[in-house]
Amino acid sequence: MRKNPLWLLPLSVLALVLATTACPGSDETPGSDGGTPDAGTDAGTPGNDAGTGGTDAGHDAGTPGTDAGTGTDAGTDAGTQPATPSLTASAQQLALTTQLTVASVTSVGAGWLVVTASDNSVIGHAAVADGTTNNVLVSLERRAADGESVNVTLLSDLGAANTFEYPGADVPQQASGQDVKSTFAVTVPAGTPDIKIALTNQSFTAYVWSPTSVTPSLYQAQTVGSGTTNQPVTFKAGWRYQITNNNSTGHPFELITAGGQGDVVQLSQSAAGTLEADTSINWVDTPATKTVVFTVSQSFQAAVNGYRCSIHTANMRGSVTVQ
Repeated sequence: MRKNPLWLLPLSVLALVLATTACPGSDETPGSDGGTPDAGTDAGTPGNDAGTGGTDAGHDAGTPGTDAGTGTDAGTDAGTQPATPSLTASAQQLALTTQLTVASVTSVGAGWLVVTASDNSVIGHAAVADGTTNNVLVSLERRAADGESVNVTLLSDLGAANTFEYPGADVPQQASGQDVKSTFAVTVPAGTPDIKIALTNQSFTAYVWSPTSVTPSLYQAQTVGSGTTNQPVTFKAGWRYQITNNNSTGHPFELITAGGQGDVVQLSQSAAGTLEADTSINWVDTPATKTVVFTVSQSFQAAVNGYRCSIHTANMRGSVTVQ
């Protein structure tokens, strides 16, 4: 049976129906409030806060990590620290009276090693490059005496580049406020040579005194000049020389008195010369090393004016001068 529409009901009944229908809806209002996920929302809010806190903690932890990474800066700083100038040189026995050795030197920029005597006079110098160099040979402008005390000082090349200017523009390098230097004594055994000369040959036509044949090279020009074959040789009076003849078997070296009536052999690698027993000359011939050593004494100066090969006497020969 079809229900009657509400508008057909009596007013009193309709009012009762409407009142009855509204009450459950009003009672469910609290249900709707309860259904609203207030608790869920509140719980979610702390959840979001906790998540935020986790994120914050992660960032905070990362920050110290980044700071720790700046340790690289410390390494970079340490790597760019300038070198400290230094030198190592100590008491030594000289192989040549005109040359000493500095075991190690560290120069800040290009520099010089200068050798001075006890009276502060300069007796030698050598250029050194920026950085560390080992076993630097320093040529001396005079012979060192046995037991002599010398000073070696490291200088900066501050004046004209590659020009030794001391005393002057080139001044001592310092470490901890002190000049970088070393003072020590040298030992010079009796019979030690002052200068060494290396001698070769050009077939059987000439002796060869090469542009690098003299040690120290400081004495090259004044000893054998700028030529290379059979050139005049100049010795210093009173100095001791060592000559190494690289082909002493095929071309024995002799020091002679050259004259119109023939040569007189005074000192020889192949025969007994007239002056070989002279103690002032102190001739030492060592075939095993192809060397001869002698002192330019007064008797040497009085007799010797030339040299020659004992076999090729006409071709391999030259003059000798003593100064």
